[in-house]
Amino acid sequence: MKLRKEIEGEWLLGLAGLLSILIGLTIPFLLTLYPAATILSVAWMIGIYALAFGILLIAQAVRLRRLGQSRNPVREASGGDGAAEARAA
Repeated sequence: MKLRKEIEGEWLLGLAGLLSILIGLTIPFLLTLYPAATILSVAWMIGIYALAFGILLIAQAVRLRRLGQSRNPVREASGGDGAAEARAA
């Protein structure tokens, strides 16, 4: 809940969760309909899922990094990683 208060528009996290649920429900359904064809398609689905989920998580990480930089002006001004400022405080 803390993260939800900090960021706005957490739709990327929701989309990643929805993608996980969709893939999780689709694979068993297809296995019951077309077992032979599904074995190969499961490998493709896992690969596509991993790619899509990775892109969503990278996009979320970029948004969180920008949020962190905008809330810590000392870090931007110094051009460092903020470790020296954190130790000084």
